[in-house]
Amino acid sequence: MREFLYLKKMVTPVFMQYIYWIGLAACIITGLVRIVQGAGMPFGGGGVVFSGILTLFLGPIVIRIACELIVVLFEISDTLKDIRDRRPGTSKNTPDPF
Repeated sequence: MREFLYLKKMVTPVFMQYIYWIGLAACIITGLVRIVQGAGMPFGGGGVVFSGILTLFLGPIVIRIACELIVVLFEISDTLKDIRDRRPGTSKNTPDPF
């Protein structure tokens, strides 16, 4: 509990999995809705259908890249903490500069 209260244990990487799945579902639903909306238009719905297709295929890729970048930042932080703890003369009780 102490690690959680002093922000030593990160909870965001766990939440990133949920954020990814929610973002993925949102992209798929939004893309399908746009395709149906565009198909229901009498004239000029081609652009809406095209934007729906782009959202359906490119949206999940963009969400994945954004989530991976955030997770990589936390992995870099963990690696730097491991390096700090391996240095002679330091311990886990050393104040965290991050």
